[in-house]
Amino acid sequence: MEGLDTAIAPLVEAMNRVPFIATLSSCGGHPEESSVREYGYAVANIVFDLKDEAENAIRWFGMVQDVLRARKAERPRSEHAFIFAKKFCLNLDGYLSWQWDLKIQATGKSPAECRAGLDDGIAFLTSYFNKVGGNYE
Repeated sequence: MEGLDTAIAPLVEAMNRVPFIATLSSCGGHPEESSVREYGYAVANIVFDLKDEAENAIRWFGMVQDVLRARKAERPRSEHAFIFAKKFCLNLDGYLSWQWDLKIQATGKSPAECRAGLDDGIAFLTSYFNKVGGNYE
């Protein structure tokens, strides 16, 4: 995908395999450019829409729960977090709308540690969404 950070591209592609997810923008996190030394963390994110949200909300909430449970079971003391949030925005017509935001936050003492944490979180989520997306093919 042209213009996509290589670090986050596999996750964007995997999320787009789920028919009711439409990714809108993303950032693979740039710990080498961020204030890792000041704050001790870096963030990657994907902004997306849920198509027919009223119809797909229960499925989506189940997916979020599965992701969080699986990650906690795999790495109970991990140095990163997955944050799923719904936020306000304006649609193309200038009216109030909603978008979803998935953030991967990795902590570390150096940009390299943060990059490793982001890459690990991205790989975990990519694997999950590839499996789920395969159910729709």
